[in-house]
Amino acid sequence: MNASEDITDDWAVIQRVRDGDVDSFEELVTAYQELVFGIVARRVAGPDVESVAQDIFVSAFQSLKAYHPREPFRRWLSTIAVRRCVDHWRKKGRIREMTGSELSPAQSDWLEQAASSLSRDEFEKALVHEEAAEVLDLALRRMDPEGRALIELVYFEDQPMKDVARFLDISVSNAKVRSHRARQKLRKIVEDMLS
Repeated sequence: MNASEDITDDWAVIQRVRDGDVDSFEELVTAYQELVFGIVARRVAGPDVESVAQDIFVSAFQSLKAYHPREPFRRWLSTIAVRRCVDHWRKKGRIREMTGSELSPAQSDWLEQAASSLSRDEFEKALVHEEAAEVLDLALRRMDPEGRALIELVYFEDQPMKDVARFLDISVSNAKVRSHRARQKLRKIVEDMLS
């Protein structure tokens, strides 16, 4: 099935829901649950994934009257999902201070190696290791929700800047500036974790 068939099929289901057949929304949930859970699982801690995903579908259902078929439902739903993840981080707050004692010896060793590494390639190879991912997650939790979303969308998922801007409801130039600042902030957080 191609993208235009998806849009046509989705629009038919949406029309039925809008006409009062609310049970038809389950078809959209079934079709897009893998997408939504994937977005949420990359951005939210394990125990909260299911509740955030459920909130996304509730929000989509409540906003369905605002959907227009000029854009794919998948993109519209993805935007809601990213925004709900940011909202989740805002509600949860962030870790403001962290001591070096919170890091395992392996994590501390990795941080020292990453800090002294001159090669971006070496750093990216080290990132594959579990300790690196854990350290990065600790650093990301110290960032504000929008900064974390920017880092994940731009640098981890390699999303086009226009999509990032749409997800966060900002201009493309603003997304570029904010993503650069977020990267600098993440670097500073990692450096602070080293000291």
